Amino acid sequence: MLTCQPLQSLFELTNLRDFTFMRTDKIHRLASHDYTTNGYYFVTIISRFRKPIFPNHEITIERILQETVTAIPGATIDTFIAMPNHVHMIIQLENCTMLLGEIIRRFKAKVSQHFGRTVWQSNYYEHIIRDEQALNKIREYIMLNPEIARLRVEAGNYKRKVT
Repeated sequence: MLTCQPLQSLFELTNLRDFTFMRTDKIHRLASHDYTTNGYYFVTIISRFRKPIFPNHEITIERILQETVTAIPGATIDTFIAMPNHVHMIIQLENCTMLLGEIIRRFKAKVSQHFGRTVWQSNYYEHIIRDEQALNKIREYIMLNPEIARLRVEAGNYKRKVT
């Protein structure tokens, strides 16, 4: 006769990371887009479990990003900000032979190597910037992000209710 273990003991014996095969990560890329195409790309990368692991490490994160992108011909950083649990950046590709995803993968790997552990969620968000007006709005958003976050903290993470 088969006996079942109590569910609680299964959770005690099993690390939740063993269930990563069950994840269904969304694909955020356009299937028809060539991500080596010249242009600007707005990228957001979020820390694992959204944990605030970057306070006091902003300069290190920026240095690793600059080192990573500088080594790739045709890629430059237009704008960048490291927040406590995510980073925003605008990457410009100009005759770059490397896919945007590979650039991001290398950056994420180097940061994780620096910290000695995986610090990122498995995916990242990107937006293809299509015109100068959008580029300027996104630059403004990135530069204001620390101030917006500070105001939210001061307001106790107040979120306006829609009535």
